[in-house]
Amino acid sequence: MSSKIDRIVIIGGSTAAYEAACHSRNLLPETEITVIEENEIFAYYTDGMCYYLSGDIESFQTLQSTIFGVKKDREHFKKVHDFDVIPSHKSLKIDRRGKILLCRNLKSGKEIELPYDKLLIAPNRSPRRPDIKGVNLPGVGFFASPQDAINLRKELERGQLEKVAVIGATPVGCCLCESFGDLWGVEPVLFCQSQHILEETIDPDFEPVLHNELHRYNIDHYLGIRFEEICPENDKLAIVLADGKKYTGFDRIILAAANQPSTSLAIDAGLKIGEKGGILVDNFLRTEDPNILAAGPSTEVADILTGKTKLIPTGLVESNVGKVAAVNLTGGSEEIPPLVSSSLMKIFKMNLGTVGLTEKAAKSAGINFEAVRGLFSDRAFYYPEVELISAKLVFDPDNGKILGLQVAGKGYMVRNLDAASAFIKKGGTIQDLKEFEPAFTPPLTDMDYPLHSLAAYAEGLMKGAIKPMNPLDYQSGVKNWIVVDVREDYEFEDKPPTVECRELINLPFIQLRQRMSELPEDEPLLMVCSRGTRSSTAANMLKKAGFKTVSYLSGGLSFFQ
Repeated sequence: MSSKIDRIVIIGGSTAAYEAACHSRNLLPETEITVIEENEIFAYYTDGMCYYLSGDIESFQTLQSTIFGVKKDREHFKKVHDFDVIPSHKSLKIDRRGKILLCRNLKSGKEIELPYDKLLIAPNRSPRRPDIKGVNLPGVGFFASPQDAINLRKELERGQLEKVAVIGATPVGCCLCESFGDLWGVEPVLFCQSQHILEETIDPDFEPVLHNELHRYNIDHYLGIRFEEICPENDKLAIVLADGKKYTGFDRIILAAANQPSTSLAIDAGLKIGEKGGILVDNFLRTEDPNILAAGPSTEVADILTGKTKLIPTGLVESNVGKVAAVNLTGGSEEIPPLVSSSLMKIFKMNLGTVGLTEKAAKSAGINFEAVRGLFSDRAFYYPEVELISAKLVFDPDNGKILGLQVAGKGYMVRNLDAASAFIKKGGTIQDLKEFEPAFTPPLTDMDYPLHSLAAYAEGLMKGAIKPMNPLDYQSGVKNWIVVDVREDYEFEDKPPTVECRELINLPFIQLRQRMSELPEDEPLLMVCSRGTRSSTAANMLKKAGFKTVSYLSGGLSFFQ
C-alpha cells in the first residue's frame, strides 16, 4: 500500500460509503478519513424503512444500530473505526486540480474546504419528482429519507391519516401499500404512469401474481395513468387525471417513482456519466480522474450479460462494492465481481425475487433467448407447511447459457435465486443446472427441485421439444385451439378453465393413452394442467402419436396463483 495517501474523503450516504470508510481504515491505519454526509441521520439501513413505517420495527434507532445494538453515530465511527463523519453538510464542488472538496453546513450556511488525496463519490440515489402540476403542495412528498419515514410514522401513530395515494408501482411503492394498510388500517391507493407493476424488475407474465396479491388485500391500483394535476379539496388532496377522472380524499400523496442517480456534483466536476445516468467507472471503480473513485447505487458499471452498462444495485452488493472501493482508494488494485442484479422483496404474503436478465432486458440487449416456466413446491409436497412458488428461467438456446431467473410465491425461494446467481456469474449453462446437487430434506426442499425441472424443460426446447404457450397469450384467449384439460375430474370440476377457446375437453392424464383416439388428430390441441408437468408430458405423447398441432400451457393453470 502507498504511504502517500494521507487523506481520504468520502461523499457518503450509501452503504458502500461506510463500508469503504471502515475497510480503508483497516488497510491504512494512519490515513485521515472523513465522510461527508448530507443527512443529519446517517448510516441507517434504507431497506428497512418500510418495515419501520409499518410498525414491524418499533424504533428508527434500530435501523441505525449494529447487530449488537450499538448506535452508529459519529462517536461510534470515531471510537471504533477512527474516522470522522460530518453530517448535515452538502457537497458543493470538486476542485479536481487542487484536490479540494467544498462543502456547506446546512444549518449554519458556513462553507468548509476538505483537501483529499483520494476522493470517493458514494451517495444514495435521489428521489425523482414527476412532472405533475401540484407536486409541491403541502401533503405531497417523498419516502426517501429517515425524516420522511419518521414524520409519516408520527402521523400514523396520531391517527392523522385515513387515506394515502402512492404514485409509482416500484418496489418501494408496493411495499408502502402494505406498510400503510397492514397495521394502521390506512387505505392506500396505488397509481402508476406505466402500464406495468415493477416494470424494471419483472416480466409482464409475472404481473398477475402481484395483481392478485394486491386485490387479495383490497388495494386499489391504477396503471397507465395520465396525470393532469394534484389539487387541494375540502382540506384533503385530490388527483385529477387527463381524462377528467378525479380521485379524492387523500390525506397524503407519496411520490414513489424510481429514484435517479445523484450525479450533479460529478457532472459539475466534468466526470463522465453513463447511458443509465450514473457516474461511469471502470472495473476498479475509477473515474477518468485517477484520484476520484465512485461506488454505490449512483455508479454505473459494465454489465457482463449484455455488454452494456448498469447501475450498481442497492442491498448486499453495495457492501461488497464498498470493500473493493477501499482497496483501490488505499493504493491497491482489485476489480469488482460480476454483478447480476439479484433482488428480493416481500409484498404482503407474496415473495418475489429476480436475478440476471428478464425477457424484456434480453430482448432490449439483442440477446437470443427462450424462457421456460413451472409451478413448484417450496418443500416436499406432502409436508404440512408446503407453499407454492412460480418460477421462470431465461436462457440462450444457442449455447444453453443461463441468463436470468424470476420467482414468485408464498414459499421460500431464496435458495433458488442464490444458486442461479452463482451460475450466472460464472457463465453457467443448462447442463450445469442439471448437474447441480442441492441438499434435501422434506421440511425444507422438494424432490422436484425447481432449477432441475426448469433445466429439463430448457434442454427439451433446445433439442426440439414442443414449445409451450406463454401464460399471457393463453389469458388473452385461444379461440382457435381445442383446450384439453388433463387434470383429474375433481380438479376440473372444482375449478374449470375459464379461457375463451374453440372447445374445452376434460381428459384426465391417467386415461390419455387409452382414450387418445377420442381427440382430433388434425386440430390444434392445447394441453393444460395445474402445474404444466402433466400437460407437457401429454403434449409430447400426442406429438409422438402423430398429432399435428400440439402445445401446452407453460407453468400451468395455477402459475398466477
